[in-house]
Amino acid sequence: MSVRLKNSLLSFVFCASLVSAATPVSKSAEQWRRLQGPDGASIEVLFSHGDYLFAGGYDAVFRSTDQGQSWAMVNAGIDPPDSYANQIKVLNVNAAGATRLIAGRDYDGLYISTNRGQTWRPTIIFSGQLHTLKVIGSAIFAGGSFAGGSRVLISRDNGLSWTPSNAGLDKVGSVSAFAAKGDRIYLAGNGVYVSSDGGAELDAHQ
Repeated sequence: MSVRLKNSLLSFVFCASLVSAATPVSKSAEQWRRLQGPDGASIEVLFSHGDYLFAGGYDAVFRSTDQGQSWAMVNAGIDPPDSYANQIKVLNVNAAGATRLIAGRDYDGLYISTNRGQTWRPTIIFSGQLHTLKVIGSAIFAGGSFAGGSRVLISRDNGLSWTPSNAGLDKVGSVSAFAAKGDRIYLAGNGVYVSSDGGAELDAHQ
């Protein structure tokens, strides 16, 4: 048998043994099952908060208190969407931690709840597109592409009021994500931008 053929056979046996060794004994951990609900909703976002699980979609905000086995619509105060695009896109607990939730609806605005989603009220209404919502330190950052040229909205009072932060973002396009490391805040758009002053000004890092 030639050396090349022997090497080919050895390679085949070695690869086959790796596949065999990587195959789990039980496949139960790989299986998924669909939960009964939320009914009739196209879900865009999931968020857990304490004993509650929240789901945001086209129809409303839904809440589960039994690990997703049953769901209830908790949509009081959020007006029905004008179109399919106006679904709940972002759901997050705010900087206060245990007392307030923020829900963001694309092309519409941000809503706040102080009773674990039972009722909501608008905190800022805008036209434009919302992509991301993130708590960094004691501030809440909303990113997207809003009317008037704003790309970032910041709240420093737990979601009660919002201020645009656009310095240095004239070429960012639409903001899609935030991250923080140390005392610096990063955002993603047309490139990556960084701020060392809490978002007051940002510099582009392509």
